[in-house]
Amino acid sequence: MAEGRLEQQAALVGALVAQLRAAGAPVALYETHVSWVLVAGADAYKIKKALRLEFLDYATLPLRRHYCAQEVALNAALAPGLYLGVAEIGGTPAAPRLGAAPAIEVAVHMRSFPQSALWSERVAHGQLGVAEIDQFAALLARFHAGAARAPSGSPLGEAAAIARAGERNVDELLPLAGDSAQVEQLGRWRRGEAARLAGCFEQRRRGGAIRACHGDLHCANILTLDDRVMAFDCIEFDDALRWIDVLHDLAFTLMDLRQRGQARLAARLLNAYLSEGGDYAGLAVLRYYVVECALVRAKVALLRARQREPRAGEAGRLLDTALAAATARRGAVIVMHGYSGSGKSSIARELVEELGAVQIRSDVERGRTAGVEPHCYDRASSDAVYARLRGLAGAVVEAGYPVIVDACHLARAERDACARLADEHGVPWVIVDVQASPATMRARIAQRRAAGHDPSEADEGVLALQLGGAEPLDAPELARTVVVDSEEVGAVGRLLADMQSLLAA
Repeated sequence: MAEGRLEQQAALVGALVAQLRAAGAPVALYETHVSWVLVAGADAYKIKKALRLEFLDYATLPLRRHYCAQEVALNAALAPGLYLGVAEIGGTPAAPRLGAAPAIEVAVHMRSFPQSALWSERVAHGQLGVAEIDQFAALLARFHAGAARAPSGSPLGEAAAIARAGERNVDELLPLAGDSAQVEQLGRWRRGEAARLAGCFEQRRRGGAIRACHGDLHCANILTLDDRVMAFDCIEFDDALRWIDVLHDLAFTLMDLRQRGQARLAARLLNAYLSEGGDYAGLAVLRYYVVECALVRAKVALLRARQREPRAGEAGRLLDTALAAATARRGAVIVMHGYSGSGKSSIARELVEELGAVQIRSDVERGRTAGVEPHCYDRASSDAVYARLRGLAGAVVEAGYPVIVDACHLARAERDACARLADEHGVPWVIVDVQASPATMRARIAQRRAAGHDPSEADEGVLALQLGGAEPLDAPELARTVVVDSEEVGAVGRLLADMQSLLAA
């Protein structure tokens, strides 16, 4: 019965392609395991296959109509203007007519776009840039902030459900991968982490981290069109795959960038997302989700390889990415030091990509610190901001990531507190002393205040107070300090070389 419906649909799709071509439109046809997509000029039509699978049910026309409408509605937030509605297809399978009634089939109607717009293609051709990463980070953080939370009492996001889903995924992957030792190792790691993180999963669920997300944010579902970043094709057929932790949603993109050889862009994306939304506590579960996403995509790749698509190599890269995420815990505390306008934050941003670190910036966190006014730089306010920075830094290091504490740290007590934090977590620490001439610092402060885009509120008056009241680094601190002149070309490259021995200690 199902085969007969699919044959009728395939005939309809072929006839529709021929009809559009006869009308003079260039038509491209793409097929996945669950749909056909026809691209004709400025329009694209996605027809869902009449399938009933373990994870979806498109078997009847009413169901396909329902899920087409769901797809259009759910993708509006992350892809505004890309989805145009649900198109009715009348006539007969041999002579279909778009827009005719009564409908014998339906399709998701979209604005077409070139394949070169897809991030998967942009990465492959070395075209994906940092501005797109930053734009996507802001888009996703705002989307997550406004997304609906899982209803109270819902089982969505329960630790037991997360563990069961992970166990099932490994069980399905093992035979596809030939019962590989690598998958077995990852399965053991996943099982242990699911048990260790059970309390954290529950805390995240109670705190509202389980939200109506996208659910499938790999690079082939993200595009840059007319200089605007969008994400499309979110999960519409299974609530359990879409109502997930917001860090699980982000993990898809991070994982996919890494397996495509773009670890620097992944680090930038993570840092920009966290800076925008402030969910540093989510780092505790992020590594688990990165591994889980890699395992899911490896399973999909191997299933497609069975359909004679060349995906086995991709599955190997995904498993390597999962194993790297599972075994990489390299915490460190990097203490930025310098005056306002010295270039600390710019240097810190470069270190994020080089080290895969998380930057926590005082200028951003000042606005999130209770009781601190934006323009207030008195001692009590500064103490509160620095206390918040150290609290967040502790969460980052505890999750196994290097943290860059991006603040002036002009008082000895502030630096000592960071050193104690590192010692308490058993990780190395280093001070990065960023220097620039007073004239350059004043010019930079004036430029960023005129631009109005930088979160820093420091002005020349604040700089004057800093220059007059800073406590210099003493001998023990200098032994763990690397100096960088932000006015020199290639400064970060030399800085990294000087940092290696201190971070390895």
